Amino acid sequence: AAIAEQELQGTNPERGVLIALEALENYPYTPQALEALARGVEGYRELRLFDGTPYSANRLWTAEWSPDGKRFAVGGIAAPDLAIVWDAVTGEALLSTDNHSELCDGEYQIELEAIAWSPDSTRIATAPWTGRINHSCQGMPVIWDTTTGETLMVFSGKESAINSIDWSPDGSTIVSAHEDGTITVWNAETGTVRMTLIGHTEGIYQVALSPDGGRI
Repeated sequence: AAIAEQELQGTNPERGVLIALEALENYPYTPQALEALARGVEGYRELRLFDGTPYSANRLWTAEWSPDGKRFAVGGIAAPDLAIVWDAVTGEALLSTDNHSELCDGEYQIELEAIAWSPDSTRIATAPWTGRINHSCQGMPVIWDTTTGETLMVFSGKESAINSIDWSPDGSTIVSAHEDGTITVWNAETGTVRMTLIGHTEGIYQVALSPDGGRI
């Protein structure tokens, strides 16, 4: 019980809950162990359930907080609305957009595995994935307005599926990691390819820019 209390106050409160459970289940009962468990569970109870989305019966692949911390966006599979923006405080679904289906001509089931907010939280970059090798719509990041859901720009120039996407801190650059082992550096304002980075021999599943935007 004493160790559980220590963990709850330290850097591993989740472990404190597990230790308190261990104390109650496998050692003689003490009120201290019960109190530690109660405190741990109280501190880690569910705060809010975001429900009523098409993902309730399907899969949620990705989620990303807005830089201002007020909203978050989610994306998934086999839903009529592939990207949804939520108010993190009220739990209200602010907007949903299906601006990827038209790119893929409605021919395939689309997954959305990559979301990145612009630094000023006004735009989101997403990328559709169809599971088809080199299908043209997969390598095209989509930029859309986070208030209206309007598609602002569709990038072109790549065909390999995008697994991950990130936005530079100054908002000028977007980078995407591709199934063919390349990384594409895009101009975020024009949608043109600035450069393609090679060297990996397998698909790349995560990409991230450094805080100063100078390294990937």
